[in-house]
Amino acid sequence: MRKIFYIGRFPPPYGGETIKNDILFKALSKELRISRFNTAVLEKKVYKFFYYLKLLFFLFKNRSYKGILCISSMSLFKFTGMLNFLSSRTLANISVFTIGGMVDELFINTKQEVHKFNKYKNIYVESTRIEKHFREIGLNNVRTVPNCRPRPTIGASREESYDEKVKCVFLSRICEEKGVDIILNAAQLLNKKNVKYEIDFYGPVDPETSQYFDSATEQNPNLLYKGILKSSGDELYRLLQSYDILLFPTRADYEGIPGIIVEAKIAGLAIISNNWRNNEAIVTHMSDGIILKNNTPEDLSEAILELHTNRGLLYNLTVNSYKSSEKYYIENHLDSIINNL
Repeated sequence: MRKIFYIGRFPPPYGGETIKNDILFKALSKELRISRFNTAVLEKKVYKFFYYLKLLFFLFKNRSYKGILCISSMSLFKFTGMLNFLSSRTLANISVFTIGGMVDELFINTKQEVHKFNKYKNIYVESTRIEKHFREIGLNNVRTVPNCRPRPTIGASREESYDEKVKCVFLSRICEEKGVDIILNAAQLLNKKNVKYEIDFYGPVDPETSQYFDSATEQNPNLLYKGILKSSGDELYRLLQSYDILLFPTRADYEGIPGIIVEAKIAGLAIISNNWRNNEAIVTHMSDGIILKNNTPEDLSEAILELHTNRGLLYNLTVNSYKSSEKYYIENHLDSIINNL
């Protein structure tokens, strides 16, 4: 069995970076023998210098093998500078997997040197928009692999008949950056129009938002906070399949390629989102979801009302959403990744 090395941060805790590494590492481990270095140790306050020496020794020990590097953008920039100085030839053995949808902006804003990054074997980004942008600034080793998930053992089962209420879900951090205030205000507008709906919220509540959020959910029986979701895999998809629509009116500057949108597609949910960062690259307006023209309570409430009224449209969006999830399964990209190492 072919051997490679892998450098990245792994769970716990669970977040965008660690989940991506966990999924990619487990998928590759079925086909390859992998030596792994968990960069979480580099964040320890004690003996940090010792762990950096361990990383350098790890690279030296595996210098004759191909490898994968999947770390945050700022860590990637620092690592590239260090390795280019110590052993630039090693870069040619490494395929980089970037994280999120802002890596190209950070690359330009921090004035990274293109020639150093062209020494890598491959640089994988999560959207064709980022690939195009990188190629425009001179990177010639860029490929696209989206933010993937393992293929579940369950499929999406949808029927054209729905409950009288349209069921919406929000699954993210409960804060204004993620657009929770837009959802709460949209709910008030739906109440005035006597729309039958329910919105369930999952996620940690930011302290700055808790009083406002608690008050809004207590006063509106159609809103329910269900705590922090600990489900994953098939269990998560079964839960999501009990809903019709994912609400994602984010305005967070740090938003990348949202994993929850990918998971909603796998579960076969219609998605209502705004045109923010990379959302429009994932959601196709009136095909698998609705892209809000304006990220306002008015536009969000109108979109929910439209899908409540037009159940045929809602059904078509859910079917297309599930079909579009096929390109987000890591199994569909493994052969290409392995062949290009």
